[in-house]
Amino acid sequence: MAYITEIYEWEGDDTQPFGTFNWKTKLYNLEDRMRFGFGRIYFDEGDFDAYLAALDAYNLLINQNLGYLSGGYVIYVNAPHQGWPVGGLPLAGSVIRDTGAMPTYTGMKELLLKIYADGTLISTTQIFTQLPFRLDAQLRANRWEFELEGNVENVKRIEFAPSVVELMQSQQGG
Repeated sequence: MAYITEIYEWEGDDTQPFGTFNWKTKLYNLEDRMRFGFGRIYFDEGDFDAYLAALDAYNLLINQNLGYLSGGYVIYVNAPHQGWPVGGLPLAGSVIRDTGAMPTYTGMKELLLKIYADGTLISTTQIFTQLPFRLDAQLRANRWEFELEGNVENVKRIEFAPSVVELMQSQQGG
């Protein structure tokens, strides 16, 4: 029997960055070959909030531009007037908004998902949100492993399914 009279702080110094972890699931041997098309990881997003807001603003501009183009506000003609709306530019200039470059995450948190099928690494994806995401691992296999690397806090659960419908059913307990 061990006996220790000292108390240690397990969580460490909260002024320092959270340490990096690496966790890999067991090897799942399936009877039939299966494709996992969608996934979801539940974790404390925290540091990703500013990036997700910038990404939402970027996507909003893209959707507005698509609305202008599909709504007939801007119609392009062939040379020599290519790039000009029919009828000339609106008074304030073009209605098309410059989206700028796609936002990049510059924070301190990271969560990386690696997927192995039949013993081969087939996908590496950076995760920023708890929303369901499409996996780029589009093949069928019998043996699957999933690995998480990062420094996010509180990874609570990971889910994978062949379709987003099945993924959402698992969330509802169905």
